[in-house]
Amino acid sequence: TRTGRDNTPIFPIEGMLKHIMHGKEALILCIAVMQRFLNDTTSLFPNILVLILAVGVSNILFYFIVKRIFGERVGFFGFLLFAGTFWPILYVLQGAHPPLALMNFLLAVLFLQMVHMKTIYSLLSGVFLGLMMFSSPTSAMYLPYVLGFCIFESTRSSGKMTIGKNTFAR
Repeated sequence: TRTGRDNTPIFPIEGMLKHIMHGKEALILCIAVMQRFLNDTTSLFPNILVLILAVGVSNILFYFIVKRIFGERVGFFGFLLFAGTFWPILYVLQGAHPPLALMNFLLAVLFLQMVHMKTIYSLLSGVFLGLMMFSSPTSAMYLPYVLGFCIFESTRSSGKMTIGKNTFAR
């Protein structure tokens, strides 16, 4: 790159790209894989398809997470509520990045639910939590929910979780 007298780039596109794309590296990688798979590098179709798949997987993950906590009926009702909301469709239509972050968050939570079965699930939960941080610049807003879910799971697995008259047991 050419630089001026004060050693700053004349056309600082490299610096701008670092700031614009920060936190979206996993999304860019998924889109690149989908572009290669579809052999389409000119349209928005690979981006939209990645987001549609992320929303679909998130719907299924949401069902399994809620089912493990509250039961099958509530899980199915939660799935219908989540699938019927407008915001995932809006994000897909805009080509925005939060659906991929949500999918990685839900994968991390699902594997957190299964930590007591095998140790590998804690590693997988951490991997998807890390991928979440590189899926969207706003992914940090999910971290308090992960912490709350860790506390919930640890108290639930000890059998001491009661809220009002309801007792959550395995």
